[in-house]
Amino acid sequence: MAKFDFDLIVIGSGFGGTMTALTIAHKMTPASLTAEQDKLSNLLKKDPKAEQQATKDQEQVVRTIASDLANAGKLPRILILERGTWWTTPVPTIQDPLIKTPGFLHDHNQPVQKWAAAENSHGLHDLLNRCLKSQNPNGLYDVSRFDSGVSVMRASGVGGGSLVYSNITVRPPDFIFQPWTGFDWKGQQDRYFELAKHAIGYGVVDAWLQDTAGNIPYTKTPTISAKAVNNGLSNISARTARLDPRWEASKPDNPTNPRLNKRHQLITSAQAESTPESWIDRARIFQDAIRNVNGVGHFGTVDSAINDLTPQRFKDDGTEDAPYDPLIPTNTPPIKEAAPPPFWKRAPINYCERQGRCNLGCLPGARHTLNKQLAAAALGKATDPHPIPQFLNIEIRALTEVDIITALPGGGYSINLKDQDEPLTSKRVILSAGCLGSNEIMLRCQKANSLPLQNVPVGVGFSANGDYIAFLENTPMPVNLTRGPMQTSVAHFFESNDPGVNRSFHIVEDLGIPRALSSAVGNGIPLAIGIMTGHLGTVLSAITGVITGAITGQTIDQEKDLAPEDAPKRVLSDDELTMNMMAITASGRDASNGVFSLKGDKLAVKRTDGKKFYEDDIYNKIEATLNGPGGLADQLMPDSQQQNPVTRGEFVNPFMSDLASTLGFKSVTSTHPLGGCGIGKDAHSGVVDEFGAVFGCPGLYIADASIIPTALGVNPSLTISALSLRIGEKIAAEMSTE
Repeated sequence: MAKFDFDLIVIGSGFGGTMTALTIAHKMTPASLTAEQDKLSNLLKKDPKAEQQATKDQEQVVRTIASDLANAGKLPRILILERGTWWTTPVPTIQDPLIKTPGFLHDHNQPVQKWAAAENSHGLHDLLNRCLKSQNPNGLYDVSRFDSGVSVMRASGVGGGSLVYSNITVRPPDFIFQPWTGFDWKGQQDRYFELAKHAIGYGVVDAWLQDTAGNIPYTKTPTISAKAVNNGLSNISARTARLDPRWEASKPDNPTNPRLNKRHQLITSAQAESTPESWIDRARIFQDAIRNVNGVGHFGTVDSAINDLTPQRFKDDGTEDAPYDPLIPTNTPPIKEAAPPPFWKRAPINYCERQGRCNLGCLPGARHTLNKQLAAAALGKATDPHPIPQFLNIEIRALTEVDIITALPGGGYSINLKDQDEPLTSKRVILSAGCLGSNEIMLRCQKANSLPLQNVPVGVGFSANGDYIAFLENTPMPVNLTRGPMQTSVAHFFESNDPGVNRSFHIVEDLGIPRALSSAVGNGIPLAIGIMTGHLGTVLSAITGVITGAITGQTIDQEKDLAPEDAPKRVLSDDELTMNMMAITASGRDASNGVFSLKGDKLAVKRTDGKKFYEDDIYNKIEATLNGPGGLADQLMPDSQQQNPVTRGEFVNPFMSDLASTLGFKSVTSTHPLGGCGIGKDAHSGVVDEFGAVFGCPGLYIADASIIPTALGVNPSLTISALSLRIGEKIAAEMSTE
């Protein structure tokens, strides 16, 4: 009998949990099993449904070897626990035209829900009533509001934060890591960040295969293996896939990163008349405006974790030109291919259809959400004629929430589960429940004295990452917020090695609005601004729009090009409701001085300086970038400086406005919470060491946003992935010596 139920239990399935679990599974799989799995894979290519006896026999060989290795302790038994359900698209996609995925998950006893798919007010109703955890215990979005002036939105589902993030892979400047005590990349940061890009872009296993081949960072075009789940990162700025966006390509932001920095080319008016503009309006307008804002440094089209068909470049004679990124493999066959294979023999990919609803769930299935990698690893690909798990030693249990972790005498851990009587035991545990989840579990363990944490600073160092959202109304040019991925571009401000300058470091990104939310935003933002500025006409118009939208799902407009008596009323499209509005998000280096605590069984957080989170100075810096003289608002509305101050075009954050303060809900709205179980050099300065090991708790690790000890000032998914791959690599090395 095995001493423990499992060799490794991973709590959480987001970036931390997925990157560590799949790394360990890959590195701990014996070569003998890998060889037999490759034989089975080759047989399945010839016999996809495993109908021939040779294929059936080989599958049994693989399963027998895996079982024998696990029983002999040579193949770790890995369990991934997730408090939420699986989420997937309810409509056909290119890769899943028969919508097999929901039924496949159900057949494997996995609970599954579908994205809120309606692109109108019914979709908003579905979102608010089914997808919010406050309304549905198994909902996707979990919003926690604290009385210290901060609210946090996180995901609850298999795949964690990847289910609702904007697909942005942004590397923070190296100076961000300088204050981290006890942490040293040892010159390997380029390797881990490029490894993380590949792990998100193609898959964790494929990333490690490239690393083993010595091609991380890339020195040659990678050969993507059959074990890749996704089709690479994309720079999405064109209106549809494959269009040539005519990027202005400059040197990479990192010398070892072959991906060029791509920006919109500024062209003359004469060129504009003769050159078709293929860019998404929002991306083009944002990039053209941001380049002139004070303090801007690096900016351009962001690397997005989304499948897209590679743009084609052609010379004047119609022949194909060199690719934009010579070291990035193309996923699109050339248009003028001499003898293209029949379409049914090409590997299909789901690609971005510019629906602008990434945060609500990608209906075409193009986003690199981690549930895809987890399903392939533990269950197999639903669309394969005969699905075979990539790892026969991984089990995923959804709708399983952890209460307390207890250290066992002699080593190992017992995990008590909510609403379940029998605890689980494991030799090792990786806690990856996200910033709030991991802090809450660790604080409960500290309170119950189930782990030796009495002098460990659990909960110290929380950061809202300077998160900010704002809207600018009545732009003179149509922006069209509902087209494209949710975010296309990023701009860095005060990116300097000078500590006096980089304390103000922050980024600004464009933001799209899903059609299901456009009615609420198109009417709600004007209403809020009208009340704040005292413009009665704006208030009445917005109220009328809100009421009409509630009844019809749309807004009624009076045609203005006819005489009033002849003007019929027209129903506005969802696109038009936010047509002349720019939305942005920002992140920055806040003080990172929040402290979590437990009030009863509820998580609480306060700043050590007694201020509200929205009073952090980083928001003054962001405000200056957006609304200061020469700021983004002035660039987008060049005549705004001559307008009346009351009506001057300004970006407004509805959650941090005077109106929000009057109504009692003013707060920072953070989607990137960090810290609380930070990296330190010892148990006095942190909770974990640089490899995620909890001080004083052998075999217990944390790998998620909670270990990041300071604000990053950028979207954290890439950094979390890089750190977690490093942690998983170290744990696998430790396990291989036992």
